[in-house]
Amino acid sequence: MKDKIPLWFKVVYIFLFIGAFHFFLPPKVKEMTTTNEKVAVVYMQAYNTVPEEKILDTFVGQLTGYGPDCVGCSGITASGYNVKTGNIYYYDKLYGKIRIVAADRKIPIGSIVRITASKIYAEPITAIVLDRGGAIKGNKMDLLFENEAATRFVGRQRNVKYEILRQGW
Repeated sequence: MKDKIPLWFKVVYIFLFIGAFHFFLPPKVKEMTTTNEKVAVVYMQAYNTVPEEKILDTFVGQLTGYGPDCVGCSGITASGYNVKTGNIYYYDKLYGKIRIVAADRKIPIGSIVRITASKIYAEPITAIVLDRGGAIKGNKMDLLFENEAATRFVGRQRNVKYEILRQGW
């Protein structure tokens, strides 16, 4: 004969289960699920998350392009990232898949930059500073392409808007 489980025991069990789930959920995921509508949470890991953007600095400058096969290039960025295979993207934990750019030494390696160059891209692109260059001085950046031949359409773009979203790592 089956023993019946009392109703009060079922209610207490359900509250304990809900309470345990709430307290053992990692704090960051709990915060993202309650405060940021742009975050998709899957199996307690957030994907395609973009932190709330705070623009640290804005300036206007020039944009050129370069490839890992350019004259004097080794295919290894100043940060040690291998781009010999034409890999022009870097995966950042917060920003996801973003482009690689070379910048002046005043902008630290690991900085995140939003580049608005409306003559070549309809939408702003997000890039990470992983490289330096001998000719990259001041308000000039060099966007990485698969190879040197792919940079011809870029040329030298002037009046490009740069927004620094993160200073270094």
